[in-house]
Amino acid sequence: MDVGHLIYLLLAGAPAGAALSWAHRTPRGVLRHLCGGMLLLAGLAAGVAVLALSRGAITCAGGWLFVDALSAYHLLILSLVFSVASIFALEYFGDEIARGALDLRRARIFSGLWYGSYGAMMLVFVSNNLGIMWVGIEATTLLTAFLISTHASPGALEAMWKYLLICSVGVAFAFMGTLLVAAATHGAPGLAPPEVLLWTKLREVNHLLDPALMRVGFVFLLVGYGTKEGLAPMHSWLPD
Repeated sequence: MDVGHLIYLLLAGAPAGAALSWAHRTPRGVLRHLCGGMLLLAGLAAGVAVLALSRGAITCAGGWLFVDALSAYHLLILSLVFSVASIFALEYFGDEIARGALDLRRARIFSGLWYGSYGAMMLVFVSNNLGIMWVGIEATTLLTAFLISTHASPGALEAMWKYLLICSVGVAFAFMGTLLVAAATHGAPGLAPPEVLLWTKLREVNHLLDPALMRVGFVFLLVGYGTKEGLAPMHSWLPD
């Protein structure tokens, strides 16, 4: 099997795990499945990362998906955090399960959103296309918003609303920045239309890009993704 196909397998694992969550009949069973599934996905991500670090960049989908040393490092950190947090979820929800406060439906929804968030974040790290990366970032916003309100208290709902409002504005800024970067490539020789948003191609022709559009695009991207990241002073949603 082509090594690049491992990226497809990695991205397909998250929605598959979310779907399988609905096969379990008890909240504890759903959470145990979540732990096991996340550990399997983390192991696969670690394998892809090690291959990228030892054998060089892995690419597929015509270069639109790409794992190099930098993305491999982030995949390892992401998988470690999600794996540890998934194991902790059993303890975190343990008392609620014992009291019957966490029903089967809520456990399935939590598991599906958790898998979905992990998959969306992985898409961001393996994307070589600025547009696909933007889609991944937007998906994380929508999915994690409902994770914030897993316990539908007034504080959680207020935090979710503030998160959605501020981060949606930030992602809109990032979208404008992406369009400006695409516009900056106009007239660059040797750059085909499907390649105008590929990181690797932009790096090769960086000296041919429109400087003014790139500067403005950088500001929009910095403010947009900085808001999503919680970068001060656009971090007001994060404490809640």
